[in-house]
Amino acid sequence: MKTGAAFLFFLFALALGVSAECTIPADGLVLGSSTTLCPGNYSVSGMMVEGTNIDLSCQGTVLEGSGEGVGIAVLDSYGVSIRDCTLRNYEIGIGVRNSASVSLTGNTLGSSKFGVAVMGGGGIDAQNNTFLGTLTERMITVPEEESMAAPETGEETASAQVSGQDARAQEPGTIAAPAPGEKEEPPAPRKRPVPTAPAIIIAAILILGVLVEGYKRTKK
Repeated sequence: MKTGAAFLFFLFALALGVSAECTIPADGLVLGSSTTLCPGNYSVSGMMVEGTNIDLSCQGTVLEGSGEGVGIAVLDSYGVSIRDCTLRNYEIGIGVRNSASVSLTGNTLGSSKFGVAVMGGGGIDAQNNTFLGTLTERMITVPEEESMAAPETGEETASAQVSGQDARAQEPGTIAAPAPGEKEEPPAPRKRPVPTAPAIIIAAILILGVLVEGYKRTKK
């Protein structure tokens, strides 16, 4: 009997220890080290991950936005993993900018224009993520801000290198329309625009840029 009671006490203490180690999501929270978010539903306008070798995991965590902004922004980082998080009702669920070696696994992105959007960097791997009610059913990459205009003939436009079953690369150099009077008959120096709502993609870039600047001002 005493052994059973001691075992139950051990389990209770262990549960308290696990609970104490989680972090409660909050507006403007900046994560610079590995973190486990606490379970529950949270109304959060946006959080940021910035640093090296960061593992962000959720245990029944649901982040709810207001239809705007980026739920989790990964900025200028390397070796970031985001696992098992649920994000709903954002402009962009998870936004990755100028980062490399980023792994997105088992996340649920819902009721957002873009579940996952990537700009700059490389080595982005997305596996087993679920997209519900998003404009696109895959991760997309968009050109960097300085690459929004069509490139000159022979010039390449940089975009992030993505992989995984959830990856969908937006073809670089195709957002801007051809110059007035320019013929599109072969051989055309520029490609036709891809019919994937370019205005919305540009808006997503601007939103991510504004979020970056806002976080930088907050940290000063």
